[in-house]
Amino acid sequence: MTLWSDNWRTVIDLFTEAVGSVHPDQWDASTTCDGWDVRDLVEHAIDYQRGYGAFLGADTAIQTPLGDDPAAAWVQIRTALIDIYETPGTLGRRFDFLSIVPGTVGEQLIVPTADLLIHTWDLAGSIGIDVELPSEICEGVLSKMRAVEVAIRIPELYGPAFEPPPGADAQTQLLCFTGRRA
Repeated sequence: MTLWSDNWRTVIDLFTEAVGSVHPDQWDASTTCDGWDVRDLVEHAIDYQRGYGAFLGADTAIQTPLGDDPAAAWVQIRTALIDIYETPGTLGRRFDFLSIVPGTVGEQLIVPTADLLIHTWDLAGSIGIDVELPSEICEGVLSKMRAVEVAIRIPELYGPAFEPPPGADAQTQLLCFTGRRA
């Protein structure tokens, strides 16, 4: 069985690649997320990750400002996040940051994994690159999201779902569930 910490590492690698693919003239471009430009989207995704790391006591590198080079700042933030999650005992700690998924840090890593997974797709589409989200991770995230749909189906999190096309793959099903037209 794959742990959510392993899935998170896979997804941060995909996000890192997407952020590194943003051309300097694309930071102010609009995105697939209404009202956000590319910088807003990246900042949101990074801030969400920072929230978890800060709660767990990540070092001050986690607060690195995005400044004029968000991709470089993300590398420092990413390192701080990896360091905190790899600290012995962290994944087994009780973590009640969110009531949606109570449990240990390792169990709750599904939440930042899901957020970064979806926003990696948003970012890739917004800057014109292709990204294939791992099917197994999409299936796991979708299963967990369906189990807590009442709690997440609010405008601040996810709007209405779209019906995926017949025979849709796991990525398309997840994106449609989260209100994206894949």
